[in-house]
Amino acid sequence: MANKRVELPILKLLILGSIFVIGYLFGGTKVDSVNQSNDQISFTETVLNKNYNLVFYKKDCPYCKAARSTVEEESQNSDYKTFWINLDTQEGQLLKERYGVKYASTIVTLRKGINQEYSYALKKKGRVVPNRVEIEKAFKNNVD
Repeated sequence: MANKRVELPILKLLILGSIFVIGYLFGGTKVDSVNQSNDQISFTETVLNKNYNLVFYKKDCPYCKAARSTVEEESQNSDYKTFWINLDTQEGQLLKERYGVKYASTIVTLRKGINQEYSYALKKKGRVVPNRVEIEKAFKNNVD
C-alpha cells in the first residue's frame, strides 16, 4: 500500500511535466518565429533604411527625469525603433560625439540617414517640464 502512495504523486508529476514541455515546445515556436520576423523587419528599417530615434539621457539629469514619461509615451507612437542612450556610459559618450549632441535631454531622429535634433525638456516659469511640441515633432513618422 505504501508503494502505491509514492507512485501516484510521481506519476502526476511526470504527466504534468510532460504537458508543460509539450506546451512550451509547440507554443513557444510560434511566438519565436513571429518575434524573429518582427526583429528582422525592425533591423532592416533601422540599419538599411537608416530610420530610427535616439533618446539621450543621464540618470541625474532633472530635464531628462521631468520629460521621461512623455518621451516614452510618444515614442510608442513612432513607426521607427527608439534606442535609449545613457550618457553616463562610455558608449553613450561616443554616440553623443558622433551625433553632436550638446545636452542630455535630446532626441536625435534619423530619417533616410539624415539626423535632426530635438530638445525634449525646457524650463518654464522656473519649473522643468516636457517640451511637448518638440517631442511630438521628433516622433512624427514622416520621411521627407
